[in-house]
Amino acid sequence: MVPVFLALFASILPVDEETDVVRKLLREKPWEADLTLVTEQNRDKVFTVLRGIADGEITQIGKSSMGESDAAMVLMRLGDIPTIERQIAIFREYKGRDAWQHIPQYFEWSRQPLIIPYLAEDLFLPGSVTEGTGFSSGGEVLIPNRSTYAGLTALRIIEASEGIFSPEVKQWASDTHDLLFKDRNAFREQMRTWWKQNEEHFKNRDYAAVQPLQPEPAATPVATPALTPIPSPTAEPLPVATPSLPPVEIPPSPTPTSEVALQENRWPLWVAAGLAVAVFGAITVRFMRRRK
Repeated sequence: MVPVFLALFASILPVDEETDVVRKLLREKPWEADLTLVTEQNRDKVFTVLRGIADGEITQIGKSSMGESDAAMVLMRLGDIPTIERQIAIFREYKGRDAWQHIPQYFEWSRQPLIIPYLAEDLFLPGSVTEGTGFSSGGEVLIPNRSTYAGLTALRIIEASEGIFSPEVKQWASDTHDLLFKDRNAFREQMRTWWKQNEEHFKNRDYAAVQPLQPEPAATPVATPALTPIPSPTAEPLPVATPSLPPVEIPPSPTPTSEVALQENRWPLWVAAGLAVAVFGAITVRFMRRRK
């Protein structure tokens, strides 16, 4: 078993070049710490020491006491993902003032846009999740639901940032912040729509491309083909096209066979009648001569 005094001593680090950098970072207000003190040469050890302080494993450097929350805020400002995820986990528990007051405040002071995608996941929670009352030094206070508070904290990070987002986005964040106090439901819906429009920019860390909330495009009506109306029964019938046929020659009707035969049988009668007339005429002429 490790003696208690050795365990206590292990939480105190001596001052050297890297630990002195950490001590300087935490000497002032952590949201004002000079991050240029962290260089490529000392970065690994500085991060290790800061994480040890944030986890409560290191409490002192030389004779200077170190604060856990201050170290966590500096790490978030430096973009340390493990620290951001640890603080997000506390926020999502949403228990006590650390979750619904201190952690969101640290997020805001860190001015770190890497936190916003984590908060955006909570934007889509049902509106009633963990809404209620809590207690602060001033007494009982109303705690907004986690979805609303996540959206509010994201806006506060944008408003507090410097040189990361465009002035138009910062102005939009300020205006939308005010909407929260007028209509929480409208606030959540606007934040959800805004996140869908800009999610890809945050994933690519292209913060200059982030835009304020854009109006949703109007739905384009689908064109339907015009239908030919069906004529009513009283309407004139439509002309029916008939194929053009060549003219047909109709031959003359043939003479019936019986009529032809009858005409052929009458000619001897005509001859006999003619002869009779001739004979009668000759006789008449002779008779008339004798009388004279």
